[in-house]
Amino acid sequence: MLFAVEDFMVRVVLRPLDESRFPQYIEEEANRYSEEIAGAGYVDKDKALDKARDDIARLLPRGLATPGHHFYEVLDKEEGERIGTVWLKIDTEPRRSAFLYEINLEREYRGRGYGRATMEKVEEIAIAFGAEAIFLHVFANNDVAIRLYRSRGFAVRSMNMSKELRNEKR
Repeated sequence: MLFAVEDFMVRVVLRPLDESRFPQYIEEEANRYSEEIAGAGYVDKDKALDKARDDIARLLPRGLATPGHHFYEVLDKEEGERIGTVWLKIDTEPRRSAFLYEINLEREYRGRGYGRATMEKVEEIAIAFGAEAIFLHVFANNDVAIRLYRSRGFAVRSMNMSKELRNEKR
């Protein structure tokens, strides 16, 4: 099933990710996620890729066939060109909701309305699956994503905080 939307003269289509593309997508996602967790200070850069791969494997024990997980390619409707990806999970407990694991647009499409159009489609897909709410996690250093999510009506529900400690004995 294709989903399309127009936003600020930008049209996108979300197409289910093809099974043959899934291994490449997972490797790209592991690389992106490793950069995010290292950049946010959760893990040393040299250990980030292993942690990212482990986290993804834990979340997707059956790969593309893991129940509740949905993967899409974001296409520019006019050009038909792949401009990004989306990973969405639909949960039924404790209430019917969606969790947006990842939205990624190629750099050259950012800041041009594609993010808003893609988020609108993600919300429509979540509603089509019966979700009553959509949740996501965003790293605090990702200002562009935070602005996008706030513009779509997302609000902070919880917050993780940290403080780097200096230990002279290390």
